[in-house]
Amino acid sequence: MNPSQIYSKEISILINNILRELYPNNIGSINEPLCKTREGFIDDDFPAEEGDRWSILNYMYSNNAMRNKMFDYFLEDFTEVDKSVENFIKWISNNKEKLFGKKGIEAEKLRDIVWKTNQKGWALEKKTLEKIKNETGLTDDDILVFCKGSPQDEKGGIDFVIKNKGFQIKPLISATMKDGKWEVVAKGMNETYLDKPKLNWIVYSNDDQVLVFKNSDYRVIGEGPKHKEVMIQHDKSPVRILIF
Repeated sequence: MNPSQIYSKEISILINNILRELYPNNIGSINEPLCKTREGFIDDDFPAEEGDRWSILNYMYSNNAMRNKMFDYFLEDFTEVDKSVENFIKWISNNKEKLFGKKGIEAEKLRDIVWKTNQKGWALEKKTLEKIKNETGLTDDDILVFCKGSPQDEKGGIDFVIKNKGFQIKPLISATMKDGKWEVVAKGMNETYLDKPKLNWIVYSNDDQVLVFKNSDYRVIGEGPKHKEVMIQHDKSPVRILIF
């Protein structure tokens, strides 16, 4: 079995279908003045963050770290000759309550992995917004932040809006100048953001600095040293650099 097969779309669909089967009463969308979402899992015992109606279950099918842990459980149950992707899929279906039910040590551990990996991104967004406000004098009234599950975020690629301009935040690993171009190593970045018409700015952020680039004239030129890290080459310099 090729290790990459555990990240297949087929398994993502299977996980989502199992969750819909196990939590049919929690399928819906949020339609509030400050939060409008796609259909997903809401109002259950597993909020994405404290006080949220949007559930952490919405991130289970796409989380690779959770998938790795689930595969570890599979390996504990099967011998070497049985370790095929077909048996992995059957095993998931046969153990759906154990893996995704409300109770159980395995299910709780898997949800915790998903929460911890997503929490890093949500915390980064909050810290970055605070840094931008402190440096620019902007207030909460000047910034529109979309809630989790909103189509602006998930389809439009927009984390927040300032003066009708859309921004996307990515974790910054490093940034250097090379041959007149900027080479940035970041997590979760790809070229599909170029096709988002309302996304104007890409923000790379870490504890030390924030770099703001226009959402144009860049390309992915390689992988970073760790999983999900990529190197992006920007033809133009950032319009703003904040150093902390």
